[in-house]
Amino acid sequence: MQDAGLRIPEDVAIIGFDDIDETRYSLPTLSTIDPGRREIAETAVAMLLERIDGAAEATPAREFEAGFKVISRESTAI
Repeated sequence: MQDAGLRIPEDVAIIGFDDIDETRYSLPTLSTIDPGRREIAETAVAMLLERIDGAAEATPAREFEAGFKVISRESTAI
C-alpha cells in the first residue's frame, strides 16, 4: 500500500490476526488480534486429559470461547 502512495494509518488502517512476532517489526508496526493461543492450548490439554482419564465414559461435546485482545500499534489510528 505504501508503494501505491497510501499512508498507513492516515489513508488505510490495517490490522492482522494471530499476534505473530513479525508484526512488532514491520513498518509501520502492525496492530493485531491476540486470539488467546495459550488459553486455547491449556484448555485443549485439560479436555484431552479428561477424556484419557475417563476413557470408559463418553465425554459429551463442549464449546469453548477463548478470550482475545486487540493489540493496537502504528498501523491503526486507535
